[in-house]
This record gives sequence, C-alpha cells and structure tokens, in this order.
Amino acid sequence: MPESAVESGEESALALPEISGFDLLTHVHRPDDFIAFARRGLFAYDWSDVHRPYSQVLGGYELQARPLRLRHLTELPAPLQAMAAATRLPGVLFGISLVVPVRLAGA
Repeated sequence: MPESAVESGEESALALPEISGFDLLTHVHRPDDFIAFARRGLFAYDWSDVHRPYSQVLGGYELQARPLRLRHLTELPAPLQAMAAATRLPGVLFGISLVVPVRLAGA
C-alpha cells in the first residue's frame, strides 16, 4: 500500500469520534497514538522489533492497545472499510492475536 494511502488512512481513522475506553498493553514512554486509535474503537498494532535484539524479534506487528468497544466495519467511512477489508489475514484474530506475523517477500 502506498505510503500516502497509509497516511490518509491514519488521518481518517483519527478523525473518527471517540467511542471507547481502552486496554493498554504496552509500556512505552508516549502511548498517545495507540490510545487514540483504541478510543476510536480500533486496534493499535506496532512493529516493535526495531527496539529488540535480534535474538528476541517477534517477526510481526505487536498489539499495543485494544478498544473496550469495537467499532464495526459498517461504522467506518467507505475508504476505511476498504482498507480494513484488505487486512483480513488467515489465522489472525485482531485483538486476540498479540502478534500479527509478517513474512517478507522472498523469505
């Protein structure tokens, strides 16, 4: 997905009204962005391997915050619905899967 589409999706998501409390699963200095997504009924995952030694990498996106009330796909504006539909991954249950594994092309 082009970077501009990702940035546009992030801006659109953060423009949604807050509807939920949240469960914060990370202990970072500034969890504001993760909390902002969860308050809007969205899961917040992050690539946290960048901060780990190679022997401890997870190889995926790690759940940082989850909403207490989920925003249903039908509650999203059409462009966000399309982005969300594109993230359906076999074997991944968003919010339950603590790590969403990533397999790099050619790996």
